This record gives sequence, structure tokens and C-alpha cells, in this order.
Amino acid sequence: MAACYAVGALSSLLVARWSGRVAVGVSHAAALAGALVGLATSLALLLGDPGRTISQPLPILFPFARLSLSIDGLSAYFLLVISVVAIAAAIYGPAYLRAPSPEATPARQAAQGFALNVFLGCMAFVCCAGDAITFLFCWEGMTLASYVLIVSDDRDGENARAGLLYMVMAHGGTALLLVAFLSLTERAGAFDFAALRAAASILDPVTRTVVFFLAFGGFATKAGV
Repeated sequence: MAACYAVGALSSLLVARWSGRVAVGVSHAAALAGALVGLATSLALLLGDPGRTISQPLPILFPFARLSLSIDGLSAYFLLVISVVAIAAAIYGPAYLRAPSPEATPARQAAQGFALNVFLGCMAFVCCAGDAITFLFCWEGMTLASYVLIVSDDRDGENARAGLLYMVMAHGGTALLLVAFLSLTERAGAFDFAALRAAASILDPVTRTVVFFLAFGGFATKAGV
């Protein structure tokens, strides 16, 4: 899944040097492949043994944390929903992008194809993150890719203003999530979600309420509530 989205993002930038239209097609084909892999993965877990969890360690980037991906029944359900919507977006996307601006520049088409794959990949892996750092990396990737998609249509200055507002709101939400995660990791001594759940269970009522509303505010801001 990661390979498909990575190929789609990089090929969009490379192929656009010769043809923007081909770049859009290739990037959406790769996005479709990534979504199909995500769909197959989620269905395999949901239809398999109850309680099964798939875990995959990631390369060590920091000496103080072990990054990983982990898919259980709940994350598989969200991955299923994301993958179904991503399949529809990958199929419909080229026509949608071409309709309002048939003469779009190759640079704009490359940016759109790149951002689409980054956005879909990060959104899928947010649900599969096994620790707070992986989650925040993917969360930030979603934010930046969304911004590029918003402002890539530069014919209307309103898009730039909307993109700026989105960035401010999204990073405000990220700051709230960061405080919530740091509050838990300080007590857990680790960044993986299993340790954070254990730490949350022993918080005093006041701290637990504060952490809850920090997380709620972060997620609600991202959702546009």
C-alpha cells in the first residue's frame, strides 16, 4: 500500500515533465492500486480471526521511540471506509480535475497528483499507526497534502485564503493533540498506544478530563467542527 502511494506521488512529479495529463492518469492509477491493497488488507483482517492484530515495526528514526504500524479490527474498519472512498476518488479524479481547467499547467497537475497520493496514504496510515509519533507524522502529512490540494487551483484568490485558514486551524488542532500525547507519554514512558492506554487508565479524574478535551478539540478542529 505504501509503495503504491509512494510510486504515485513520485511518478506524478517525474512524468509531468513530459505530459501533465499522463501524470494525472499515472498518479490516479497508483492511488487506485494503493486503495485496492488497503481494501484487501482491511477485509482480510475483518473477515479473519476475531481479535487478530497485524503489527509491522518501522525503521528506527529516533533513539527514544520505536515506530510501528498496527491494524486491529477497529483500524481495519476505518481503513476499509477510507479505501472505498479512495477507490471512487481515484476513478473519478482525473475527469473532476480536468473539467474546470482543461488547460491546467503540468506543474499544477503534478502537484495535484503528488498531493492526492500523499493525502490518501497518510490518511490510511493514520488509522494504522501503532504509536503517537507515527500518528503525528501521518497527521501532519494529511494537513500539508490537503493544503496543496486546496491552493493548487490558483485561478481564484479565495483558494489561497481558504488554504491559509485551513493551515492555521489544522495546526491549532495538532498542537492540542501534541499536548495530549505528551501528557500521556510523560506518565507511560513510551510512545506506543498500548502504553498510552495503560497510562490513561491511571490518570486522576481532573487530568483525564483535561486530556480528553485536548484530544477532542484536536480531532474536532481537524474535522471542521
